[in-house]
Amino acid sequence: DNDKRGQNTVDGEFRKYQDQNISFSANGQWKLNRSWISNLEYQLGFTYGSQKNESSTYYSGTQQVTTYTAQAGEHAGVFLPPHYFSQLSVEGKPLSGDVSLTANHRKTMGENISNHFQLGLHAEVEGNRGKGISFDPLGPPLEMLRVRTRSYRDIPLLYKYSAFAENHFILRYGKMRTEVQAGVRFTQLPTKRLQRNSSVDPRINLSQIFIDRTDDVFLSRFSVRLGWGLMHKMPVLTYLYPDKSYTDMNCFTYNDAENNQRLTVMHTFITDRNFNSDLRLPVNQKFEIGVNFRIGGVTADVVWFKEHLKNGYCTSQLAEPFSYRRYSPLISKGEQPELTDEGVMNDGELLPYTLNTTFATYLSPQNGIKQEKQGIEYTIGPIHSKALRSSFYISGGYLDVCEKNTALSTLHPQIEVNGKAYPYVGIYETGPSVANTQIWQQLNSRFQCVTQIPRIGLITSLTLQAVWMDKQQRGMESRFNNPMYTDSNNQKCLNPVYYIDGEGNQHPFTPDMATDECFADLVIRANTTTAFLTDSYKPYFLLNLRVTKEIGRHVSVAFCANNLLQSNPKRYRQSIQKYAVVNPDLYYGAEISIRF
Repeated sequence: DNDKRGQNTVDGEFRKYQDQNISFSANGQWKLNRSWISNLEYQLGFTYGSQKNESSTYYSGTQQVTTYTAQAGEHAGVFLPPHYFSQLSVEGKPLSGDVSLTANHRKTMGENISNHFQLGLHAEVEGNRGKGISFDPLGPPLEMLRVRTRSYRDIPLLYKYSAFAENHFILRYGKMRTEVQAGVRFTQLPTKRLQRNSSVDPRINLSQIFIDRTDDVFLSRFSVRLGWGLMHKMPVLTYLYPDKSYTDMNCFTYNDAENNQRLTVMHTFITDRNFNSDLRLPVNQKFEIGVNFRIGGVTADVVWFKEHLKNGYCTSQLAEPFSYRRYSPLISKGEQPELTDEGVMNDGELLPYTLNTTFATYLSPQNGIKQEKQGIEYTIGPIHSKALRSSFYISGGYLDVCEKNTALSTLHPQIEVNGKAYPYVGIYETGPSVANTQIWQQLNSRFQCVTQIPRIGLITSLTLQAVWMDKQQRGMESRFNNPMYTDSNNQKCLNPVYYIDGEGNQHPFTPDMATDECFADLVIRANTTTAFLTDSYKPYFLLNLRVTKEIGRHVSVAFCANNLLQSNPKRYRQSIQKYAVVNPDLYYGAEISIRF
């Protein structure tokens, strides 16, 4: 991207993106036709990618000090130049593969009963062999200050094995039909990073078809279905193999430019507690009821569903105390300080210092998300128009989601007391947003018109997406009888549940501590008095277009334009007293497909 029109760009700045992928898949069937097995099916696939993002950014007036050591303790830091170009590279080489083998047994008993039993094995692998983030430590991007780079190759490949069984039973009687489909999947992660690395996911679907006719009648189909199942979610690689957390504190800085004598000393604290050995597999339970019918050649499908997620993944900020030296500064010119094993020396003497205690904060994966979701989805169509050579489809739904984060999180006030870091860390039922519950409600529709002109091999699809209702609201619910309250300035306040002292000990936080000057800074407040008001948007719309031209039997060219009318209306958010822009920006592109 060499666009020079940006007001803040200078010569030498650029951004470059590269993304290449190759994939292979194959499947087949071995027809055995035995009394105990009908056939064996196999499927295998592999995908490998090469992704590289490069950029050059100019920084001016930084004058900062930093360190990139991977060892704990005191080390000489780096003075950044006042003006420099920073070269950043992010290289990823993601790979994934899977293979499955399924045995099928089909049996028919007369004209009214049929059964299909499946038994299978499935294996997967995923990982990344790229170098990850890399840059020059002497000229780092400012967003990467004191960030330790880590090669993606250091993260082991993740393997997953599963076995499954499923049975599909069909019973016909008269004009009606009953279908029962039940199955179970057992999944195993061969890793010792989880206490429980296996899961069992059962499911069952019942379908009763009352009417299913092919002749031209007013009501040609009517059926009702029920479904229930469990699904566990596997953790991502960064949850299982997080990098260590590094915290750097400035101990001493001396910069005598006239005599070319300078020294900065940083204390690095390293912790590996960001790995959560108690991490469990989240499980989502889903129940649904659906109705399907066809009237006058138009099919309608309506389903009501309810889901309940337990132990969902999230990240929480934790804290650990540590102590470091803060040396007395040298003011005079011509000094020659040096870092030794004993500390910072000047003229053969150890500089005076004070021992400061602060806290290292780091992120750790937790099982804190509880989510309840319910809604209705519908699909109607196709509605044919011979005159327009078009088919019309209508779909949409209503969604109601309530999510709560039950994980405890820490917050260390970034203030000093008597020249030292604040001596306590609060443990809260929420993060800095002072909210642990969120509610979403949305009502939307999708109107699609597909027009086909076979004579010239042209297919157009015009889709209007409409959001009729969009509501969001945040809230706070306490499990420790620690409700939010309003102070004298009409601000929403929340006390911590516990606090941690400089020795790492945890203590309960009592209500009277909120007015104690030693602990009052641990009380967190909402940014505005309107933080918990409902954000309700007026309806907004989005128009997408896709045109496909068939060229012969094997080639097709397609053009797409999303948000064709560039509709990006602003909607006022009462909770933050600001406007938000809805809908994505105009996006267009083309693709060529070649089929053999």
